Amino acid sequence: MAFRLFHRMRRNATWLRSYGWPVARDAADFFCSRAVRHAVSGNWTLLDVILPDEGAGVRNGSAFTNAVAGETMRFATQVAATLGAAANPDWAAKAAAMHLPVVELQRGLRVHPEFDGYTTKVRPYINQADCP
Repeated sequence: MAFRLFHRMRRNATWLRSYGWPVARDAADFFCSRAVRHAVSGNWTLLDVILPDEGAGVRNGSAFTNAVAGETMRFATQVAATLGAAANPDWAAKAAAMHLPVVELQRGLRVHPEFDGYTTKVRPYINQADCP
């Protein structure tokens, strides 16, 4: 995400080719290789991740982690197109279908909880704002 933001701020093609692309490509490959089908939604998700709220422990279906994984794969796809490099076609497909857990708090108010199965009984306090 930092590389994506840096590129959008600087628009430096030399930096993008030399430094941005290798990191974006490898990060996208990493997330792509870890993504599995979500049992309920059928979308892609990451399992056994530590959330930005480290105190929550190892969890599945982290809203933040899945969102970052999707944005990373989207960015790598865009960079590949810009540079004329080969993009893994799975990056765009998985990025477009990352699982973001959603719960309805009250009539019509839907939010992304920290992770699949989150309830205030499981984790009453969130130590960091980690949901997109």
